[in-house]
Amino acid sequence: MKIWIVSVGEPLPTDQDARIRRMGILGKYITENTDNTVDWFSASFDHYKKVQRAKKNTDITINLKYTMHIVKTNGYKRNVSPARILQHISSGKGIYKRMVDMGYKPDVILASMEPLEVSKETVRFAKENNIPIIVDVRDLWPEIYYEAVKPEFHWLIKPYVKRCQRTLRLTMNAASGIVGMSEGFLEYGLK
Repeated sequence: MKIWIVSVGEPLPTDQDARIRRMGILGKYITENTDNTVDWFSASFDHYKKVQRAKKNTDITINLKYTMHIVKTNGYKRNVSPARILQHISSGKGIYKRMVDMGYKPDVILASMEPLEVSKETVRFAKENNIPIIVDVRDLWPEIYYEAVKPEFHWLIKPYVKRCQRTLRLTMNAASGIVGMSEGFLEYGLK
C-alpha cells in the first residue's frame, strides 16, 4: 500500500537533532514494520527553528520505503503574523502541485488538519483523484488564534478566523475519516 502523509507543523526525521513526533513516529513504524511505503510532504520552513530546510523543492530518501518531499515555501519570524498566513497558503499550493507532479497516486492520504490552507489543498487533491483521506485533528484551529491574540485585537483577526471556520467545515465534511489526538479533539473535528 502507498501511504502519503501531509504535515508541515512538526519536526522532520531529516532535521538535525529532531525529536520526531506523531507523523514521524507513524512513518517510521509503517516503513519498519510493514510492506507499505510512505511519502511525507512537508514545507521547507522549520516552524520551531524559524529557518529554511531547503532552498528549493527537495526529495530525501530516508529508506527504501520512506521518502520526504520538502516543498519550498516562504518563512515568517513571528507565530502570529500575516507572514505566517502567507506561508500556510504557499505551503498548501506548493504541496498540492507537488502531489499532482508525483506521477503516481497513493492508496490513502493522512493529513494534519492544521494549517487549514494545507489540509484544504490536500483534501482537494484526494477528492479530485478519488483517494481516501483521513484528517488528523491536533489543535483547535482556528479558535486557537483567539488565545494567541490579546482580546482588544480580536476584532482584527475575526474575519480571518471566520474564513478559517468555513474552510475547516468544508475540509472536514469532504474527508473520508477523522482521527484526533484525544477524544476532545476528535469531537471537535466531528462537530
